[in-house]
Amino acid sequence: MVMSSGSANSVGIAACGLRFVFRCDSPAFVGLIATRHAGFLESVEQPDLVVTIDTLHKTRNVLRTSPNIDIARTAHGLTFSRNDFSARFTLPFGEPAGRVAGVEMVRRLPAAGRVVTAHPTSQCSGRLGTARLSCVLNRFAFDTFLRSTLQVFLAGRGRLLVHAAAIRCRVGREFVGYLVPGRSGMGKSTLAAKFGREDVLSDELPCLGVPTPPRHVRTGGARQGDRPRRRSISASVFGTPFHGRFSHIGRNVVHPLAGIFFLERHFGPRAVPLGRAEAVLRLMGLVACYEKNEAASEVMLATAYRAVSSVPSFIFGFDKDEPVESIAKRMASAVRGRRRP
Repeated sequence: MVMSSGSANSVGIAACGLRFVFRCDSPAFVGLIATRHAGFLESVEQPDLVVTIDTLHKTRNVLRTSPNIDIARTAHGLTFSRNDFSARFTLPFGEPAGRVAGVEMVRRLPAAGRVVTAHPTSQCSGRLGTARLSCVLNRFAFDTFLRSTLQVFLAGRGRLLVHAAAIRCRVGREFVGYLVPGRSGMGKSTLAAKFGREDVLSDELPCLGVPTPPRHVRTGGARQGDRPRRRSISASVFGTPFHGRFSHIGRNVVHPLAGIFFLERHFGPRAVPLGRAEAVLRLMGLVACYEKNEAASEVMLATAYRAVSSVPSFIFGFDKDEPVESIAKRMASAVRGRRRP
């Protein structure tokens, strides 16, 4: 929702469970954000992050966009920089966003072995703070800022941005979500176009979410001698304001995740089950990661492991002329045959 306050315009956006307020003196910049992310506009009374935007005028050094974003952590926050935008985040209590106190990890995934366990032992929560953004009046620059901001702040909350398509299908009386990861050219937008606007959460960069319960949370095993059972994990898939060739604005929705289908070209209309170790490796290769450090990678690996532990994973293919009803039916059938215990 776009609001005016004195000389400053502001717009509220909610995505992937986070709430933002963007303030800017330029009505054109606020209008660009509101138009680009129309499905995610919201009247935000208690935002997680308040961003004040200064319009950066184009100069020779911003005409050619760099693909790299420099992210640095300081004692009181974060800084992002690229030649078309820069941002400084001031975070409460002087703690870096997404910080995890400790991570219990398996650091290697043997080809024929198994992942033992991977749990973030704590997660960040509460208000993130404020930020000052200097950015050119360009949707690509702002989108990149928003993507990198979401990636960094979502990591500690058990959520990942994945290069994938995300679709919903009706199973019985309810909708479930399918995550369809794949590199460029694998057919994500083609698949999304088959399902149509109402059932597409994103064809480029949806959000995968997995709860991060306290370490070794178990249920059952009340009687002496009983083996305790691990509490089931419920993964979700979120719509995001990022889209590819499908050119669909999207909506701020979330659905329970039923399965992960890794796209392969020329694979034919098949769904071949994947083991957890291989599924984790494939998923990590398609996770959006703008912050390059070991701690961030460990947190994302822990989330990826929990995701593939909660739902079945497959290598998946479809024919270009295959009806959408056939694709949806094959997905539902594959999931029914490979439900996690």
